[in-house]
Amino acid sequence: MGKPRHTGPGYLTWVGFEKTESGPRVFVRLSSPPGANVGQTRVGDELVVTLPGYKLDVKNDSRPLDTRYFGTEVVRVEARAVKGGIELHIRFRKAGPDARVSTGQAPDGETLVYLDF
Repeated sequence: MGKPRHTGPGYLTWVGFEKTESGPRVFVRLSSPPGANVGQTRVGDELVVTLPGYKLDVKNDSRPLDTRYFGTEVVRVEARAVKGGIELHIRFRKAGPDARVSTGQAPDGETLVYLDF
């Protein structure tokens, strides 16, 4: 992971994906904790996770992740800057479940938000 460009609160600095033993995991790295305002909405075959009050650290953070070849139900992940925050669009092969949300702390003090399916 590269060093974030912005050091203040309210930035999404990384979007990632991994296949775990229990299933697919999408994670984001934030420059400050998200609080209780993380929302989830279904839109067709996508789960849209909202992070109100956040901005993308760099434009590259909005590049979609093609996850089709990991052998999970998650096929694409994309962060989009919208008015008032960020939407994380997680597309499934078929309609998938809501995410189990948990948080952790990165070694440099940034916050990791895990979305497990």
